[in-house]
Amino acid sequence: MVHFDQVITKRWIPILLEYEKVKNKVTPRSFRFVKDIYKTHHTSKKEILRYYRKWVEGGKQPEALLPQKISIRYRYQDRQV
Repeated sequence: MVHFDQVITKRWIPILLEYEKVKNKVTPRSFRFVKDIYKTHHTSKKEILRYYRKWVEGGKQPEALLPQKISIRYRYQDRQV
């Protein structure tokens, strides 16, 4: 699982930093518009906003990008045994 965690953080942190630069209009920046980030990294607006929200709410820590664990109790809550 450690490798999976590293893949997620290494992919998304540079994308989110570029996203912040474009949104705040900081120069120099690699992209002029946010849609250029979507095209370059083959992602969607929905996906970037989801990871950005998780990252900001988590205090911009790499661990905030990782999927949350779902407890067994929550997973089987809807099933009637």
